[in-house]
Amino acid sequence: MPNLSETDLQAILTNNKAIKLKANKGDSRASATQKVLRAYEASETSAKGTESPEKRSKYGNRKVEIDGVRFDSVKESNYYLFLKSELEAGRINKLELQPEFPIEIKGTHICLYKADFRVTYPDGRKETIDVKGMKTPVYRLKKKLVEAKYLIKIIEI
Repeated sequence: MPNLSETDLQAILTNNKAIKLKANKGDSRASATQKVLRAYEASETSAKGTESPEKRSKYGNRKVEIDGVRFDSVKESNYYLFLKSELEAGRINKLELQPEFPIEIKGTHICLYKADFRVTYPDGRKETIDVKGMKTPVYRLKKKLVEAKYLIKIIEI
């Protein structure tokens, strides 16, 4: 933390109207300096519109990159590694990542559903797989629409 003089602190507070600092009686100079710097950094960050890198996702998942592919969760990336090993062992013939299923009704585009994986087995059978942690109402609706339109069963892991 930089060592700021009283003049520096006053200049930061005066020149940055976005900083609202409530000093408590008995705050040490170091504590007051830390408060000013945190408030200043927060105002700079919000002014630029950037988010802090520590921000967690809504459902607590962590994005992972494997083989140049970015997965939405550790669970999904682990399942990819499993499917990749099945492909290498010859137990599946084809592995598709994020197959898309457009939903249209009477020519009107309603939504696009992206599954996590589509697997083709040696006997020609295909499975559409979605790795889920949280089943949102929107996901449930899209899943029903896709299953009805494409006459498939989406397997949830």
